[in-house]
Amino acid sequence: MFSPRAVIDRLRGTSPNARVLAVSTFVGSTGTGLFLASSALFFTRVVGLTPAEVGLGLSVGGALGFAATVPVGRLADRFGARRVFLVLNALRGAGYFSYLFVHGFAQFMCVACVLLTADRTAPPVNQAMVGQLFSGGERTKVAAVVRGIRNLGYTMGIGLSGLALATGTATAFRWLVGLNALSFLCTVVLLARLRVLPAADPHLRRADPKEPPTRAPWRHPAFVVLTVANGVLMLHDTVLTLLLPLWVSNHTATPTWIVSMLLMLNTVLAILFQLRVTKRADTVPAAVGAFRRCGLVLAGGCLCFAAATFLDHVALAVAALVLGMVLHTAGELLQTAASWTVSFAAAPEEQQGRFLAFFWLGSSGKDIVGPTLGLGLMTLAGAGGWLVLAVVFLLAGLACAAASTPGQPTRPGAPVALITT
Repeated sequence: MFSPRAVIDRLRGTSPNARVLAVSTFVGSTGTGLFLASSALFFTRVVGLTPAEVGLGLSVGGALGFAATVPVGRLADRFGARRVFLVLNALRGAGYFSYLFVHGFAQFMCVACVLLTADRTAPPVNQAMVGQLFSGGERTKVAAVVRGIRNLGYTMGIGLSGLALATGTATAFRWLVGLNALSFLCTVVLLARLRVLPAADPHLRRADPKEPPTRAPWRHPAFVVLTVANGVLMLHDTVLTLLLPLWVSNHTATPTWIVSMLLMLNTVLAILFQLRVTKRADTVPAAVGAFRRCGLVLAGGCLCFAAATFLDHVALAVAALVLGMVLHTAGELLQTAASWTVSFAAAPEEQQGRFLAFFWLGSSGKDIVGPTLGLGLMTLAGAGGWLVLAVVFLLAGLACAAASTPGQPTRPGAPVALITT
């Protein structure tokens, strides 16, 4: 299980890189938690924007980040993921500080476009950086520890923000935004101490003239299928943060506060079991099985959420929602572990930034189309929308497993995970 003591035990005796990355992740995620809990109110109450203006600015910035993901990934391959990630985090720190001086929609739009471009392009570069800091199975294990630490940081940040939000003053909101900006600048100082493996440093690595050049990621059909299907599985985020809260509040007999309990249950389960699940999906064959189980349990969660609608007794409806959340969280953990393992294995060492950036387009695409499609489905089909979503999750899990299944090489330079055991 994952706990602060388990983190200390796992980090004790590990490489300095792992310890630095853990501290940096905790600092950055705590700052992000401070901001996430207060951003909407900060923009509307302090900056003076309308909800529509906030939504438009964030959508445009997100679209720019989507378009920039692969080009930034290529920069990571050329100059090194750590160097590019340092620049991105510096931009994020400067961007969040800039929010403190925004007055009006035009300024907000300019800052949001730069900041969200850095925000959206950072995750794949971060993953590529982990690939250049660690080798073999250690990558996935470190990724699991980092994700658990990130959840702890989010939880602490959100909890601390509640103390400031209770005052409701503009000064409190500004402090939360400023501390988030400072957290990113602190990560720059910490991450500068990381040391990339010599074989992964683009300035030290020499290409073998006998090796044929690796083709672009979008020229590998299996990798494209994996990217799209994994993006569909990541709709579990949209379900958790958007669809489920609205559904529980408007279509079940349960009190509205049950939403907070379900979200807290998700966080606690993620913190406790992420490491255990990751250990069982740290090879490509194991990840293939995890993808299959992921689609199945996510589908089961959707069926439980739909069933809660037809249960008039509050206790039964709550039980159905809790069971649904347990299944949903299991699917989330399986998808995370399997996608990290397979995407690492599929990305050629010399083009990790480019391949991982392309892989993360599935996540960005989910953020762009997921809310609209999900809400539209629930509006048109009602409880039947959960049944449709269950089938979608089940098929997406099978598609990910099929695209990741080891086979025999058919062409030079094909992604490793798609051709070997």
